[in-house]
Order: sequence, then C-alpha cells, then structure tokens
Amino acid sequence: MPEKLPAFQHLKNRCVSCERIKPRAEFNKEHIYPEWLINKTRTDKTGIKMSGIKRINPRKATIPLCKKCNSDFGRILEAPMKEILLRVENGEGIADKDADIIVRWMWKTTGLIWHLNTPNWFYSGNLSLAEKVLHPITDEYRAETTLALARIKSLESEFHDEPMGFDVLPKWSGILASGVFGKVAIIVTMSDCDSLVPDNFTLYKFLTEKQRSSERLFFPKTGFENSVDAVGITKEVSRRLEAAHNFLLALFNPKLKSLMAIH
Repeated sequence: MPEKLPAFQHLKNRCVSCERIKPRAEFNKEHIYPEWLINKTRTDKTGIKMSGIKRINPRKATIPLCKKCNSDFGRILEAPMKEILLRVENGEGIADKDADIIVRWMWKTTGLIWHLNTPNWFYSGNLSLAEKVLHPITDEYRAETTLALARIKSLESEFHDEPMGFDVLPKWSGILASGVFGKVAIIVTMSDCDSLVPDNFTLYKFLTEKQRSSERLFFPKTGFENSVDAVGITKEVSRRLEAAHNFLLALFNPKLKSLMAIH
C-alpha cells in the first residue's frame, strides 16, 4: 500500500516559496510534481519513490504554498514547461528562453522537494525559491550553467507508466538538478563539470540576457534507445556530478552556494 507523506503543519503559515508569513486562508496545496506531468506519465497508477518513502501516489505529494506563489508557478513555469517538454520529445527545436524555463522548472521542483526533506530550514541566505525561479536567469549564472538534454527513442512496453523523477537533490549546489521525465532526460550542471556529462546528451550554453532570442536553434539528439538506459545512466552520472559540484563549491566557487545555502 502506498505510504503517506508527513503533514507539515508548521509550514502552513510560512510559504516555502516566498518565505512570507501569511494567514492560513491565503494558502493552498502545491503538487510537487505537476498534475499535467502525472497525467502524461500515468504515475498515479503505479506510484513514485520519494523522500525515503517506499512508494506514494504523486497526486498526494503536496506542500503548503501561498496562493500567489502557486499561481505564479503555474503561469510562469508549469504552463510553458508542459509545451516545451512535448516539443523536445517530438524532436522540435527550442529557443534560449525555453532552455531558461526548463532550468528554472527543474530548480523549482527540486526546491520544493528540498523543503520536504528539510522543512525547518530556509532555502538560502540570499534568495527565496520564488526569487530564484520566477525570473529569467541572470547573466552571472547563465555563464556558470549548462543544460543537457537527451531524447529517448522508446519506452519499455512492460511498464505501465513513463519515467518521472529526480535523481539528485544536492545539499549545497543550487545549480545541479537531474531526472528523466517521459521521453526526455534532463541535467542542469555547473559548466565546469561539462566533461562528466556523457555523449548521450546534447549540451546547451546559455546566451547573455541581451542575446536572448525566440528563435529555436537547439535540437537535442536522441541519446538513448530506451528509458531503462536513460534512467540508469542519468542516475549514475548524477552521483558523479554531485561529488564534483561539492568539490568545486568547496574549493573554487563558494559564491555559488548563495543559490542554495543551508542555514
């Protein structure tokens, strides 16, 4: 039987996105995984693993969020991400602004899961989750960030769902995020770690804010024959990337801890 996530009563007055204290009437539930993605992957029928729980229906994986942040997430990130993911699966190109949305969607969702795992801690000493993900990535972090995408040729017929899950939830790096969603594997990494990303993925280097364009010039290749390989390789690469990120942050890039510093 699927297990339940704990009820975070103490978070029902403090929004984990904007970190403001608000009356309970101004809160509702935000799904960790959006309903459009749950419907697409059919994972409500099979359940997912998260937060140390053996298996849970993703529709029940929610966290209290103020109504404004919940609405902003849906309008600014979820609605465009649904369309972008479908375009990538279909082999269509994406623009720089689309790549920006993918990265911020990854950061938003891992940030919510981070709060589930560490509910009594603040996300960062400098940025709230809302401040980090509801605005385009600044040039400072565009230069430090690489998006890696890989399309998946086919899904295994014996499974009754599609892949949906994150492979790494780093404690320190505010850039690293990875997972497989439907027929697309996604990695967001510090550019210094690009050499650790296998050739299965196509790497995207961000333009500056002034160079941003709506022209679709990035065409991720089909990097995996099947979803089993995609999930396994992405998970293994994610472990190596997390170790590399921790090493680099400790020695060379302490400023990047400001994106997800634990306090």
